[in-house]
Amino acid sequence: MIHRLEKALEYGRTLDAEVQCNHLLTLLYVARRPGCTMTELWDYLQITSGAGSRLVSKFTEYGAHRVKGLNLLSCDTDPDDRRLKRVTLTPKGAQFVRHLLDLIDKG
Repeated sequence: MIHRLEKALEYGRTLDAEVQCNHLLTLLYVARRPGCTMTELWDYLQITSGAGSRLVSKFTEYGAHRVKGLNLLSCDTDPDDRRLKRVTLTPKGAQFVRHLLDLIDKG
C-alpha cells in the first residue's frame, strides 16, 4: 500500500514539485463531494481558512496574486448564498484524479 501512495505522490509531483499529500487529499475530497464548500474542505483537512485558501488557489486557474495555477479546481460563488464558495474539479482535474485513483487502486 505504501508503494501505491508513493506512486500517487510522484504522479502529483509531475504537475508541481511541491505537491504534498494534503494537496492530493484535497483533490480526492472534491472528487467525492463535488460542489463542497470551502469550509467543508477546511474542516475535512483540519486546516485554517488561510491555509485552505492558499491550498485551493494553487489548484485553480489563477492562484494567489494572479499567478497561473494548475487549473485542477474551480472555486465559484454559490448562486443561492453569495457567502459560500463551492469547489469542483475542472475537466483537467477530473482526468488527474482518475489517473491518481488508478495508481492507488492498481499500483
